[in-house]
Amino acid sequence: MLPVRAQDALTRCLIESTSPDDKRVLVKWVFSVIAQHPDISTMTRIDTAQRTMIDRDAANVLEQLLADQCAAPLRVAMKQSGTDAIGKSFQALGTSAATDMLQNPQVVSSGAGLMKHLDMQRILLALIAP
Repeated sequence: MLPVRAQDALTRCLIESTSPDDKRVLVKWVFSVIAQHPDISTMTRIDTAQRTMIDRDAANVLEQLLADQCAAPLRVAMKQSGTDAIGKSFQALGTSAATDMLQNPQVVSSGAGLMKHLDMQRILLALIAP
């Protein structure tokens, strides 16, 4: 059996230690950051007070995870792989949080609206064409 890499242990700790409420906080933070992109910023408004609250809530979640719940695997991962391990572990945590949110029935229903606009016959023809 292969030894567990420190990054894997940190990733597992982060995901297992993050509550559904924590994941919602992190997804809100990611959304608020992405909403600053010029292609999206006209579609939503997050005022300064909301942004401050979102940033503060996300910082509290991350601080609790890193300083309390996952401090030991964090130290080992830093020694073994440096900050790269932290980045990859947080990427996995973000994916986990986003996956949970994308399974919400309202989100699934909204995402299905795309199907009304796809030409499935054209896609099928592309799949079977030589």
